[in-house]
Amino acid sequence: MYVRKSWPLDKRFWSHTRIIDGCWVWTGAHNRKYYGQISMYFPPNNARKIISAHRFSWELHHAKEVPAGMMVCHTCDNPSCVNPAHLYLGTAKTNKHDAVKKMRHTYGTRIHRSILTESLVRRIRDLHRTNFTISKIRDLLETSYQAIYGVVTGETWKHVS
Repeated sequence: MYVRKSWPLDKRFWSHTRIIDGCWVWTGAHNRKYYGQISMYFPPNNARKIISAHRFSWELHHAKEVPAGMMVCHTCDNPSCVNPAHLYLGTAKTNKHDAVKKMRHTYGTRIHRSILTESLVRRIRDLHRTNFTISKIRDLLETSYQAIYGVVTGETWKHVS
């Protein structure tokens, strides 16, 4: 029977890291969203825990654990990057704000259940400027009042001018 002798974590980390265009790309296991994963084993019963490779990299290079309630975010937006120069601590809120600022979040027609299109949004805004009420636009386009209201007030479809 073959028994795998586990390498020390730092050696396993470096064996799965390749430098490509400034990013340190994780070449080991990853999840469906391409975030790298590394296994850790904890005594006394060798319980296995899988953590994100970029989180492990941050902890390895800063010699401390990620504080509770914080997450390790990427400045490069490459989920497989483990370069500590590309990683920073943030909350879910700061991470979402960063995605919105970089237009990497889900919006407009990128939302799979979206019923509006950019051209329809422009038409709604044009109709509203010519004194059509939200109710009249809703009846004309046969869509919901909430969808029209969001477009007219600018709460939704902010990226469409």
